[in-house]
Amino acid sequence: MKKILAVLVFTALTPAAFAEGSSVAVDGMAPVNGSFTLRRTVVQYGDLNINEKQGAATLLERINVAADTVCRPSHQMGAVESLVARCRSRAIHDAVTAVDSAELSAAAK
Repeated sequence: MKKILAVLVFTALTPAAFAEGSSVAVDGMAPVNGSFTLRRTVVQYGDLNINEKQGAATLLERINVAADTVCRPSHQMGAVESLVARCRSRAIHDAVTAVDSAELSAAAK
């Protein structure tokens, strides 16, 4: 049975994780056209041994790329760097927490 973790990442909300799995959903509230839009991408990690340093580092890199993707503002937005940074930070933190791996948590510090 395939196990899945989901993380809803809102600036003021805690993550909602369910089940267990080899994928994690990374959601972020991205600044788009003067408001915010929920975006999601799913990161697969079934090919990694996240209990080893290299596997955890690779998963963290994938989560970082996913956070960049879901938190990217629209090109119409001006100076929203702090909003994007906050979105990325929360998305990464919540995804790492949802995976619940000691090696991944250590790599994220």
